[in-house]
Amino acid sequence: MRIIALIAITVLFFSCKNETKKEVAVEENMPKTEVVETDNFPKLEGVPQSLNYIFDEGYLYSQGIQISEVASYRAGENNYNFVIYLDKDTDLEELEKMTLGFVVYPKDLSVLTTAKEKKTKSKASGYSPEVYTLDNSLVLSIKDFKIDTNEFNLIKLYFYNKNGVLNDKILKLSNVKL
Repeated sequence: MRIIALIAITVLFFSCKNETKKEVAVEENMPKTEVVETDNFPKLEGVPQSLNYIFDEGYLYSQGIQISEVASYRAGENNYNFVIYLDKDTDLEELEKMTLGFVVYPKDLSVLTTAKEKKTKSKASGYSPEVYTLDNSLVLSIKDFKIDTNEFNLIKLYFYNKNGVLNDKILKLSNVKL
């Protein structure tokens, strides 16, 4: 009887030891997720607690550039700021090489002031992506976008460089009210 108990304990000991090795091997082969340090970026200041989220479905421009949400808030008379939340998998080195294109098509065309704006029926700007932190998220900010309306038929967001629009992908937001 003692021999059977001794054999059972020995088998149990070696089987547990093999399971521990398997668990360690599985952990070693698992891909490591990269944690983005938000401490390396300045905090986006002056943002109110309540934002107007105009997009929250996530958008993939490329494997390296993804956004998760777009929000806006009024920063003064006819002055709006936009916050673009970056997905945690965004490659910041790739993003740094791009320019953010931002185009609005107002419902009231009388707010367009230049001949070019009137011809295109839109107001457009390009921004170098400067990364900030906001509530432990990495974000881009479009500051002081001046336009005398808060209703738009269409807003377009895209990334481009000297070769053109990144993957020909343009986020289009229809019927937006800020």
